[in-house]
This record gives sequence, structure tokens and C-alpha cells, in this order.
Amino acid sequence: MDAFTANTALWLAHFSPEVVEQIVEWLPVWVLKILTHSPTYASMARRVLNNRVVGFLQLWGLHPDETLTLMRRHHAILSGQAALTTVEPAPWFPDDLDFYCPITTCDEVVDWFVCHGYVVEDDRAPVIDLEFGNGIARADLESPDEMTALAFDFPIVRTGISKGICRSVSLRQPASGKHIRVNESYSDNAAVPVCFFPSTLDMNFITGNGVVSLYPQLTSKRRGLLNMQLNPPLFPVERETIASLTKYQERGYSFFHGKEMLPGAVETNSALDELVVRTWDDNLAVQMDFDHRHPATLLPALHWSLAKRDYDDTGFTDFLPFVFVSNELRSIMYEDGNRFYQSIRMAPEAL
Repeated sequence: MDAFTANTALWLAHFSPEVVEQIVEWLPVWVLKILTHSPTYASMARRVLNNRVVGFLQLWGLHPDETLTLMRRHHAILSGQAALTTVEPAPWFPDDLDFYCPITTCDEVVDWFVCHGYVVEDDRAPVIDLEFGNGIARADLESPDEMTALAFDFPIVRTGISKGICRSVSLRQPASGKHIRVNESYSDNAAVPVCFFPSTLDMNFITGNGVVSLYPQLTSKRRGLLNMQLNPPLFPVERETIASLTKYQERGYSFFHGKEMLPGAVETNSALDELVVRTWDDNLAVQMDFDHRHPATLLPALHWSLAKRDYDDTGFTDFLPFVFVSNELRSIMYEDGNRFYQSIRMAPEAL
């Protein structure tokens, strides 16, 4: 690490340029980020990262420069398996490409893919129990977190099982059979649905200017913190979610849930304080740009909290994930569920 920050990547200097190129191609994004401190390897690191994204887009028959321009113009991001294998190269390929866009640009993004040879197979809004509330209501919690008991009025959007997505469009290229999904966020921030993903392994995304990994320390250990309720049949887990987690486990990833905290998180006695709460600028995420002249992302300010379960003498309380988006015009909280938390009281013999 010291060698990189001193702009002398000493261990790479022992290899020929050809070998160095092959090594760098398989480095995860957090190591590539370190290489950008070296004048010798900075351009190579950025080129390798860009080539990973270009490779996926070309496999789906998309022109890389035009697609990245589309993403910049409409503030869209590419997430899911493609983003994970960009962040940490793996010997497997994603099944499809999952694009996410703000609530105002979905039609333009879908039309662009149609103009480039894709056909709409399905266009639907998730089945949800959409509900709007008043932000002051969050202050009724016994130990309110600073992000959920703000001193001013703000709307709350409870998005049910939609995971922050208000519309999902499936497209397929007839010749190759390649599949793309364009998901419309409830917010003007395309990354809101990412914070509702079932595990932190998927909380990576690609922008028109670079790559972001929200939980690089966990991902580097091939571990994912689950972001969901785990109490079927009271809270059924979707089959698609179980299939996704199973696929990751078959590829060598593991998951955990409960009181175990993320590296760097502060653990206290308060149930709400123990929530895994993150902010866009807490320096725990890794952002790496394709070009040092342009930041990886210019998305609006984002705060989020993952799901967590807290046990006591009589049962447990599930705290549902939420995302808080704030900009100059408004502040909105997005919740995954009809209540911010749900308590389950159990018989003594069950504890």
C-alpha cells in the first residue's frame, strides 16, 4: 500500500510490461484504485477497468461509447452481476444486463435500446402496496436515528415489495437472444433500488464515467451481508431472491445476517444505532473513474440503512431497509415495506 501511495508500484516493476498487463487485468477495483496513485500504472488501471465494461456492452451488441454517453446523459447506471464481475473479475458471465435510471428518463432509455435492435418483451409496474406518509411520524420511535427523526417535514414513500423500482421493462435482441432490463427508480437518483438489493454483493454499479462499489471490504472477502427479512412464512422470501443467493453460493460466495457488523461500523447498545447506516460520502465505498478529468458519479446525495434484526427477551424486531434522498429541492425517504419495523413476540419456550 505504501509503495502505491508513494507513486512507486514496486512489486509490479519486477515483471515485464506484458506480464504486468495480464496481472492488472485480474485485479479488483479497490486495487486498481490504488494503482491510480502511480504515474506509471494509472492509465493502465483506468484502461483495464474501462475495457471490462466495454467487453460486456459489446457482448450485448451495444456500441460502448454510445451506451456510456446514454448513461451520462440520462444519469443511468448498470448494476447487478455485470457490475460485480467488473468490480471483482470472475470466470463467469452475467445472465443479463440490468440498467437503472431516474424516474424522469425511463422512456428515453428504453427507446434508445429499441433503436439499437432490442424488442420490448414486457413492460410492467411491480405489484406494490404504495403508501405515502409524513416524515414527522418517524419520531415516534423510542430511540430514533438521526436520519429517521429529522426536524422538518418530508414525505415517505413505502414501496412494498418493489425494492424502490416503480417500473421494469424487459428487452431482448432477437438475433442473439441477449436480455436487458431497464428499471425505473422511484427517485431522481438511479441508485436508490441498489440499496434495496437482497445482499451487499450486488451493491455495485457502473456509471457513464466509472465504477462504484458500496461494500468493497465485504466483497473482497467474497461475503455478502443480507438485506432482507429472514422469517418465512411470516415474511415470505421471493423465489427469485433465493435462486440468486443460491447461485452466488455455488460460485464461492457466502452470506451473513444479524448482529455481525460491517468493518468500520460503530456498534452500540441501541437497536437503531446498530443499524448498518451508510452515507454517500462516508469514504467506505470505492469509486474509480475511467478518466481522471471526470468523477465516477454525480448522483444526488444518498443515505441508506440495510435491514437488521434485533433480539430481546421476548422476541425480535426486524428493521426494514430504507433510503433517504436529499437535494436542494426536496428530501424523501423510501422504505421497503408498509412499516419501518415489525416486532414479533414469541412464546418463552421458543426462545
